[in-house]
Amino acid sequence: MRILVIDAEGEEARSLATLLEEAGAETCCLSDGWELVSLLDSQHFDVVIGDDLSMIIAKELAPTSLRCMSTSARWEWTEAQIEALEVEHVFDKPWDAGRLLRKLKLITDG
Repeated sequence: MRILVIDAEGEEARSLATLLEEAGAETCCLSDGWELVSLLDSQHFDVVIGDDLSMIIAKELAPTSLRCMSTSARWEWTEAQIEALEVEHVFDKPWDAGRLLRKLKLITDG
């Protein structure tokens, strides 16, 4: 499984990518969205994990990828807003690694 992790906190993204790699995933890590457009134009990812802006970009450029939004302010989002982004799941930050891995497995195993 190929997973793209985008997070402005580069260290958080890298630590999540490491956990996912230890669980058997192939990961790519970005600390900002500037590279996201060209990366999604040239590569396919099974799952994209990122913030709201990343989800908007991924919705357009990676429509077949599962999209999971990460946020430290879940309370700011209504269900309608999340539905409009067409995300599969919202992960709260800081991440609970075990919960995140279990949820990703459930999502991807279908």
